[in-house]
Amino acid sequence: MGQDLIIPCQAEPAIDTSLPNPVPADRLTGGVRLRMTTEPETARAAWQALEQTGLSTLYQSWGWCAAWRDTVGRARGIVPVVVTGEDAAGQPLFVLPLQIEQRFGARLLQWQSWPHGSYGYGLYERAFLAQAPDWFQQHGAELAAVLPPFDLWLLQDMPETLHGARHPLAGLFNVRGANVLYAMDLRPDFAALYEARRSGDSRRSARKRDSRLGAMGSLTFGLPEAGAATHDVLDQMFTDQQKRLAEAHIQGPFDAAAQAFIHRLADVQAGDGLVLQPYALRLDGRLLCVMLGAVQGGCYWALISSLAAGPERKHSPGDMALRRMIEACCAQGLHSLDFASGDTAYKRQWADRVVPLHGLVRAQTMRGVAFRLPWAAYFHAKRVVKGSPVLRAVYNRLRSVLPRPV
Repeated sequence: MGQDLIIPCQAEPAIDTSLPNPVPADRLTGGVRLRMTTEPETARAAWQALEQTGLSTLYQSWGWCAAWRDTVGRARGIVPVVVTGEDAAGQPLFVLPLQIEQRFGARLLQWQSWPHGSYGYGLYERAFLAQAPDWFQQHGAELAAVLPPFDLWLLQDMPETLHGARHPLAGLFNVRGANVLYAMDLRPDFAALYEARRSGDSRRSARKRDSRLGAMGSLTFGLPEAGAATHDVLDQMFTDQQKRLAEAHIQGPFDAAAQAFIHRLADVQAGDGLVLQPYALRLDGRLLCVMLGAVQGGCYWALISSLAAGPERKHSPGDMALRRMIEACCAQGLHSLDFASGDTAYKRQWADRVVPLHGLVRAQTMRGVAFRLPWAAYFHAKRVVKGSPVLRAVYNRLRSVLPRPV
């Protein structure tokens, strides 16, 4: 899994979340000027510069993280931590959007917006990305020194490779993630793409289902008008998703704060790094299915899908909506589609790449030592459960009746 990083333990003064603005830390190490702040706005210029010219994912965009901080982060008392690395000329080499969460009596260092972000990553200058794994391997302790006090590194959902390069923290991974991600390459000609991905029998079956569904009424597919219409679609999407999950005895993953976060994303401007696109399939005006995603960096990042109850389900409206969403992405000229985490059949049928995920769970203080094994065991157990249909069914049933942890 990579070499261990020996990190000196820090003393344990408590974080005062009522004072979210300590003096920014500043340190020169390995030819990189490290700067840390708990006020993200002060790092916005470097952050958005790398969004435009560097490499990252949707989940590190300014718009995504700002919306999350203002909703879920605020509700959970999260302390945002942003580390920037600059070269000798003051140009940004990387931005690490992190956060510290107080949980079960321990201060946990996480990627910002976790667990609602599918990729644990940062924003990196293109040329620096090739040497980043060596730099972070050599200077991880110095990086820790500029951070506020915390007990446990809990950095999850990191792909070993992305953008054709190793993850900058790949040498520090020490746990395997519970999920995998799926992604596909797009091309302008959807018909050719569809023919290459799905067999003739599959396409014929889809045409028959589409015909039966179309016989039930007038079908429309597309994006809602901006403003109130978008928020109406999102509200119905959450209602339908929660009902469908309840049928499988699964609690919906989006509480009030998380729903507010998605609604906030709908109002994010394109200049802040993303454009939310909730594709809706309707029958006689009634919402059957929503495919929600966001466009960032030439990629469509799938986020949430919903399916309404009703007799239409037997004709697979979700499959029709998926195909039309992919077709719309091709028409936009996007180069890829990321299906997000979760191992489901339709993702395997369309994907070109399977992306395993990894984590870093490591104690930073003596208190962190007591929490490292339980957290590592939790992620291991989660991976085992997800790999077994029987265990997954038992887990989902238990999760439906047990109280959700705070």
